[in-house]
Amino acid sequence: MTDIPAMLTAAANQILSIIAPTVSTLISATVVVDEQATTASTNGVWIRMPVKFCGRDVLAEPDIAVGLLAHEGGHFFQPLEEMDRVEKEHGVPHWLGNVLLDIHGESLIETVFPAFGVPLSAVRQAAARIHMNDYDATLRDGRASFTEKASAAALKGRFYDPRYPFAVFGVSDDRLYRFIAELSRAIYTPVKQLPDLAVRIINAFPELKHMQPPEGLGNPLDGVSSGGDGLPAVRREASPADNGQRVLGGGGSGSGSDHIRQSTFSRQPPHPDAVRMARYIQPRFEQPRGSIALAAPGRLDRLELARGAAIPFRMDVPPGVDQPAPQVVIALDRSGSMNQENKLRRAQIAAQAIALAVRHNSGDVRSLLFDDVARIARDFGDDPLFAGVHAAGGTSFLFLPAVWRRFPRHQVFVVTDGDGAIPLALPVDRRRTVAVLIPPQTRPDLMRQVADTVISIDRLDDLPWLLGMMIPRTRVA
Repeated sequence: MTDIPAMLTAAANQILSIIAPTVSTLISATVVVDEQATTASTNGVWIRMPVKFCGRDVLAEPDIAVGLLAHEGGHFFQPLEEMDRVEKEHGVPHWLGNVLLDIHGESLIETVFPAFGVPLSAVRQAAARIHMNDYDATLRDGRASFTEKASAAALKGRFYDPRYPFAVFGVSDDRLYRFIAELSRAIYTPVKQLPDLAVRIINAFPELKHMQPPEGLGNPLDGVSSGGDGLPAVRREASPADNGQRVLGGGGSGSGSDHIRQSTFSRQPPHPDAVRMARYIQPRFEQPRGSIALAAPGRLDRLELARGAAIPFRMDVPPGVDQPAPQVVIALDRSGSMNQENKLRRAQIAAQAIALAVRHNSGDVRSLLFDDVARIARDFGDDPLFAGVHAAGGTSFLFLPAVWRRFPRHQVFVVTDGDGAIPLALPVDRRRTVAVLIPPQTRPDLMRQVADTVISIDRLDDLPWLLGMMIPRTRVA
């Protein structure tokens, strides 16, 4: 039988090592099962799990257990102390603050770890099966007040479509519908602006101040992470450098399917200019084998030594082992704005040159084309860079978390000119991401939220050499 607590402890420490690598060298997380608990909670070090959740056996169902763990992981990024202050100072009821935190936190954790979408969906589905009838009964009750219906609507939206952290659904009351729509903003609200959203909602619906939900309307995920020595340290390191701007949650199913789609690409021969450029930058990636001679005999014959034979002081050894080859992901913007000044064609030629040079030296090249969504080949190879493409659509960078998680050792290049939706980026992901901006109309301030290195170039002819210089000669694991 699977040791669920041990499995969850390993998963929790894996999460910790990614979102807070420095803190994870000083502390480790431990998952314990609490028979008295009704839901999960954490202080950043200890994570408590219930034995039962909505009638499901947590220890026997890994999807439920991992989903609860992921739910708690979302709170690592959030301004919990500020939300607590807002509740006290502005009269935001605790149930409302908790719903906002849960929507926001699950959206963030699915953005950072897309694979958590499936277990989180399992948790939401379990909650819907037990509680949805109660929420619907309150919403249908003609005697129920607006405040009672608001609490029921908030909870129904949480579990209405288990694929998502929150879903807007139709109601006949226009004001109640506006309340539901306001809650849905938590999916895409920047981390530092979540308290402001809570204030905005309570000011728009002041009758909800200090209001308690009706008896019988339970929220099975009503436990907010408790304070502790570990959690603030984790949160400080994991906190995104969004400056209160546009770092967004994923808002998808967590599988990455909302932002990355598989397509079929008809591969064409590389452009002659790309072949020419590749020849010039190939030496950048060459890893010559080393050789060495040791001061030692190859074979010692004592009889020969007794006769006075000379000792062979030097011996050649086989050539050294190659350093790891470069590993890159190239994301090429094909949105409508790339039509200007033939930018897409020239950027594609540059990307082809890099791909050819890296592959010539046994490197690994992954690629995608993106506009509103990203398009990849079946094997996530470099075919998109060598296909015929046309610029169209808007710009979204919400595909990046799925790329970061799938290729944790690759350096990621985003060649773009645009302004689009930005996902949450962990420090470790930003460090290995380079944004190459092609003027005009660029947003370096926006791209710094996902890439530590942001470069704007004026001459696209310089792009292959620039990218070549940005890829390390060696990547030591």
